[in-house]
Amino acid sequence: MLTAAHCGNVARVQIGLHNRNQNDGCVETIRVRRRVEHPDYDDDSITNDISLLELETASNYAPIHLLTPAQSLSGFENQGVLMTVSGWGTTHSGTNQLPTTLQKVDLP
Repeated sequence: MLTAAHCGNVARVQIGLHNRNQNDGCVETIRVRRRVEHPDYDDDSITNDISLLELETASNYAPIHLLTPAQSLSGFENQGVLMTVSGWGTTHSGTNQLPTTLQKVDLP
């Protein structure tokens, strides 16, 4: 599973969760076996803010393909190409309040 390195050590993940305040039967909770942080992650500047989580068991959900070979050849990584990001982090700087529902945004 791909996550942000600034999230730190994670003991478990919840896959399929959309609203943190509702008990949803489609949510899978899986323990994390290990975390692999980007070797050049810098906590002060938040550069290379990426980690991989190895899960103890496989999820029943289909994996999300992050990048196909065709996308790689088409300049997918070029500046200005729209990307969708999602997560549970704060939506405003200077606050620690987390959203109730999963957030997503398209960014160039």
